[in-house]
Amino acid sequence: MQAFGMGKNKFLRLTPTRRAKQLALWLRRLWLQLNRGKALQWDLFFQEYRQLCAWSGLPLPQTPLTGEAALRKEFLADQYQFWLSEQGKRLQEEDYLPLPWGDDLHEGAWQPTYDYWLALDNLRSAFNLGALCRLLDALGFAGFITSGITPRLHHRGVKKTALGSELWIPEVRVEDLTTALREKKAAGYPLIGLERVQGAVQAHRFVWPKKAVLLLGNEEYGIAQKHLTLLDHAIELPMRGRKNSLNVATSFAAAAFLATASLDSSC
Repeated sequence: MQAFGMGKNKFLRLTPTRRAKQLALWLRRLWLQLNRGKALQWDLFFQEYRQLCAWSGLPLPQTPLTGEAALRKEFLADQYQFWLSEQGKRLQEEDYLPLPWGDDLHEGAWQPTYDYWLALDNLRSAFNLGALCRLLDALGFAGFITSGITPRLHHRGVKKTALGSELWIPEVRVEDLTTALREKKAAGYPLIGLERVQGAVQAHRFVWPKKAVLLLGNEEYGIAQKHLTLLDHAIELPMRGRKNSLNVATSFAAAAFLATASLDSSC
């Protein structure tokens, strides 16, 4: 169903916030139809959309009637975000429209590409954890080892940035991280810490092992001293500006993608 499905009188009886909500939902439905390969009668859509904008007392948008399909999709997405903002919403990543190619979802257990685990040493931010969850999915890493104040994957804040990836990335929750790290080392997993410490090797020069545990520290003080002594290797990113650090998820992304590139080239 392409039509908005609401006449002028009923539309104007809505509060401005509810009008914005209904318009955003309509535009989202049209976007999803396009992603599913359904045709959209653009001329009719633009005609109706301009009428709705006029009823709302807004300037009539310039519509790409003769533009390419990609330009029309951009228009649809921009207008969707506009009506979200008109609701007074502070836009979050979970408000984004789904990507045109969609997610590649499979049933069953997560099948990692690399035998790499990410251990979190009292990472406190649920939003950082959600970002790391998406990164593990993108990288094909085995999963998390967590403990202490690190939030669980079902935490509301994690879900906001994980965007569904928290449903399949494994999490091993342990009572004592020190013991868990020692057990992984005994099982043949080198412990690699991402930390700017004396003797750390720059990540692009590091020889990455076939399997490992990567350790990330707390956002304020980094990896705890008791765990620094357990490291087999410390790696760091080159910092050429005035700041001495990056966000923990950003740092991990840079180092971990270097690791996968190195592992792929060595196969």
